[in-house]
Amino acid sequence: MNENRKLLTRLPDEVRPQYRDQLVTIGDLAAFRHDLLKELYQLLQSNRRPGEKEWLKSKEAAKLLGLSNNTLLNLRKKGILPFIRVGGQVFYNYLDIQNALNDLMSKTGKS
Repeated sequence: MNENRKLLTRLPDEVRPQYRDQLVTIGDLAAFRHDLLKELYQLLQSNRRPGEKEWLKSKEAAKLLGLSNNTLLNLRKKGILPFIRVGGQVFYNYLDIQNALNDLMSKTGKS
């Protein structure tokens, strides 16, 4: 029995049980935001190939960024993500998406 307790204390943090009274701090959220933006930026850099579409429809942009359509709409409404509307269809420029991510990364003060 004492052996089991020793094993539990040696487990890495990601394997240890989580309890609902554990708090997430503002610093934790800021670090998560930074890591998420950095991963999105790297994903965009690695997925960009010559000959890819320059303009993406909303559904394509959301899929590329791993966001829901509502989150994409909120980024558009807040002016974070530039877009154009042709008829009833909304398009996002691939380079504008990259630039928006760069701006968000620079505002966090990290790279």
